[in-house]
Amino acid sequence: MGGVGSTFFIKHIKKYRSTNLSNDKDSLKHILFPPFSANRNIKYIYIYGNPIDSVISLFRRNIQDLHSKKFLSLNNKLKSINLSDNLDKYAADGVDRFIFSEQFNNWLTGSKFYPTLFIKYEKLWENLEVLYDFLEIPREEIKSFPEKKKRNSEFLYLDKKTQIGLKKIYAEFEQYINEFDDCFILNGRKRRLLPGMFFTKSFYYTARRNAAIKINDFSPSLSNYLEKLYFSERK
Repeated sequence: MGGVGSTFFIKHIKKYRSTNLSNDKDSLKHILFPPFSANRNIKYIYIYGNPIDSVISLFRRNIQDLHSKKFLSLNNKLKSINLSDNLDKYAADGVDRFIFSEQFNNWLTGSKFYPTLFIKYEKLWENLEVLYDFLEIPREEIKSFPEKKKRNSEFLYLDKKTQIGLKKIYAEFEQYINEFDDCFILNGRKRRLLPGMFFTKSFYYTARRNAAIKINDFSPSLSNYLEKLYFSERK
């Protein structure tokens, strides 16, 4: 989701398995759909958590604009957050510009082709055995997993109006994810990539993302022009 410890998580797991990049230079962190891959050995891990804590974390680190822009890359109805926007303004606007609920459901429905572990950040340390078994890492390595740190949530110190605004935006989604187990696996058995995979949103999203990356590598100025042409006036 973003704001749920994915950076430290990836840095640790890459000691044992090939992973996407923790600095997101491969554009695979926090994406809207599980990406299509022809690698039959691939596994996905989707970390989610309290959406309000995630939003506070993103704003505290001043990366709210980058995350919002990435989440809304295929959305032509919402404008992404500006770097100049603060948390008070975001809460007052009353709109989830990270579309957490849409992302979560995309991963639920789009993970049927790959073994995917869903795990709640707040319960990550209580489910390390499931995590290590899923990744086929010996359980004795659990002792090297980073210790749990107290989350720097500043919710109680926010302005009351901001607290109320954030609760209105995310109350329904928070209740929704609380109905799921803290840790669960979808499609635990590997499946062949059926022809139907090529007609899914995951395939379309992956193709579009890869095309954008190649255009940017070829000509950053062209990439910037196309982005302004097609996305700057979204409403």
